[in-house]
Amino acid sequence: MARFGLATIFENHPVGHEFRIDNLPMHLTHVDSFEVELGADELAAKLSELLVGQKAFNLKALADELYGPEKNIPVTTLELTPELFKFHRAIIGLLDSERAILKNPQFNGDNFTPHISVYGSKRISIGEYVTIKDISIAAKVSEAEDANRKVLANITFT
Repeated sequence: MARFGLATIFENHPVGHEFRIDNLPMHLTHVDSFEVELGADELAAKLSELLVGQKAFNLKALADELYGPEKNIPVTTLELTPELFKFHRAIIGLLDSERAILKNPQFNGDNFTPHISVYGSKRISIGEYVTIKDISIAAKVSEAEDANRKVLANITFT
């Protein structure tokens, strides 16, 4: 099974671009690591079909918080608008129909909490807006926990 993640990346991210784990771009994860019996091209085609007619939308940064099991990962939470929730549910529905196995199902569906992690000076400020205008498929380049992440596909909204 192939393992992927889905995110909107707010930095330059052409297909084939690799990010080091210690220099990840600012991004909003829509679905973190999952396994599915589809290749990247097949998944991209299905996502493209699902998102036909999807328009870009804006989200406002709400608050700085600490996430993770030890509450030591700084993030900025985003508003969970009806549009974002519908978008997220559609993606989860597609993955469910393909029998994808989510690494962290507890963070999806009704428990989806949109946020952008803070990476040093890479951050969004409270009150600032980000535009969700595309979604990218990414994967680790190896099984190592600290492996680079590589962009495999970008789906831009209309």
